[in-house]
Order: sequence, then structure tokens, then C-alpha cells
Amino acid sequence: KSSIIKNNEEKINLKKGTILTTERLIIRNWKEKDAEYYEKQILSQPNNSVAWIEYASYILDKLNLDSSRKIFERAIKTIDITKQKEKLNIWVAYMNLENTFGNDETFRSVVERALEVNYKKDVFLQLIQIHINSGKIILANEIYTTAVLKDYFSDIKVWKEFLSFNFKY
Repeated sequence: KSSIIKNNEEKINLKKGTILTTERLIIRNWKEKDAEYYEKQILSQPNNSVAWIEYASYILDKLNLDSSRKIFERAIKTIDITKQKEKLNIWVAYMNLENTFGNDETFRSVVERALEVNYKKDVFLQLIQIHINSGKIILANEIYTTAVLKDYFSDIKVWKEFLSFNFKY
């Protein structure tokens, strides 16, 4: 082969190598998020529930349940009280955490606290979904019949969701 062709092939291989190295760095950086990364995220966006939930998930994966609970508690204290949707997102994720990894007592405690500081209907409807997603259909039905339909009898949205629930389960 001529020296021009060899030179061009070497340039192409060098470019391919550079691209592969860059891709590996991007993937490694994406996979290697650490606590410092998440701390920066929540400091720069303290009202962002998604950042807090991702951080709590990371901590659960890397450390333990109690450490993840501490992240949720920090989020509850940090997120501005006027950001009701963001607060509710944290409470829902916290209830999911306790439903999945906690015990009945810790789950009940988080639910009771969530009911104290959020719109009850929103918490109840999320709680129903948590029970449905974890296969606890009887509990979901009990919440509908004892709390939601009783307190929100005239709410058409609640009735639509309840009827849809009954058709599915």
C-alpha cells in the first residue's frame, strides 16, 4: 500500500479510537455518579423532587435503607412548602420506599405523616396505587370504600377511578 493510504488508515483508526475513548468516558461518568454529584444537584435545585428521589435511590443502592430515609427527611424539610406537587412526589416516593423495604409500622407512620401535610385525597389516591402496584388489591379496595368514597362522595373523578378499579380487579 502506498504511504498516503496507510497514513489515511492510521488517521481513521486514531479517530475511531478517540471516539471510542470519548464514548467510554461518557458512559463511565454517567455510571459513576456519586454522593457529591447528587449533593450538588440538590443544592442547585433544592425544590426538584426528582433530584431528591434519584439521590435517595442512589443512597439506598450504595448504602442502606436508613440512609435513604434520611435523604427523604432532608427533602421534606428542604423543599419549599409552596411547592405542593414536589412535596407530594417526595411523600409518594417515601411511601413506596417503606412499602417495599420497610415494615408495617414504618409504612403506616410515613402514610400518617403524609396525610397531615398534603391534601388527603391526593395521598389516598396515591396510596391506592401503591397498594395496587404491590398486589395488595384488598387494601386498595378498603381505602376506596372506607376513606375516599366516604369523604369525597360527590367527586366524579374519584367515582371514575373507583369504577375503573372495580372493572380491573
